[in-house]
Amino acid sequence: MRGSLTIVVVVATGLVLSSRGSAQSNPQLPAQYLAVKLGLSIGGSLTAHSDARTLKASEDDMPVQLAPIDRDNGLKSASPLAEVAYLFSAHRFFAIGPLLGLHSWRSEAASTLGESTSLGVDLGLILQPRIPLGSRFELYLSIPLNLTLSILNEYRTWTEVQHGDQGAAESVDPAYGWGIGVLVGARYAITSGVGLLLELGWQRYAFTHEVQYRLSSTLDEMGSGTGLDLDLVTSQFRVNAGVFF
Repeated sequence: MRGSLTIVVVVATGLVLSSRGSAQSNPQLPAQYLAVKLGLSIGGSLTAHSDARTLKASEDDMPVQLAPIDRDNGLKSASPLAEVAYLFSAHRFFAIGPLLGLHSWRSEAASTLGESTSLGVDLGLILQPRIPLGSRFELYLSIPLNLTLSILNEYRTWTEVQHGDQGAAESVDPAYGWGIGVLVGARYAITSGVGLLLELGWQRYAFTHEVQYRLSSTLDEMGSGTGLDLDLVTSQFRVNAGVFF
């Protein structure tokens, strides 16, 4: 009886080790996976817009005209970003899944004036058509659709500086916006559990911040204040690299 049990244990152990060795020697792309990515922007642009405003403390005061703002500017390169996504296979040629990300950007004008880098926190969904080119390699098109919490740090550049000595931008609150992108990617399985990915593409964000603006006392003794709606659109070209498991 003991001899028979020993034979069964030896055979079972051999089958397990054989299956593990076969899996390692024939790595495959997992049907669903967690992807962790780091990236950099490699260029881009910013569009800033604010409507004209007429301000006065009372009916008896002279009105103060704030001119509209319509400016385009380049973005500084090498702004870092990070993203975590979990992809499910809806089909061999299509995957879908949630993402959580953090990205940054800074315009060339804000860099010249010494204002800080702005941030965005992304929560969204990835749509991913893909083309398998073997059991361990595939090409794909990643389309992220994001809801973004924008933390704007260069608001003075696009309000106070644009209006000259008419007043000062005092503060700005975070705002929600949205984003959409298109990235071409490649995924390669090193083993059956771990692999590498690389992406190159474009991402666009749009959001509106309310900047608290106060007139200069030389124009208005009461120091009238208002909220200026600042519309911003950023476009970034990105390269991402990461691992999946």
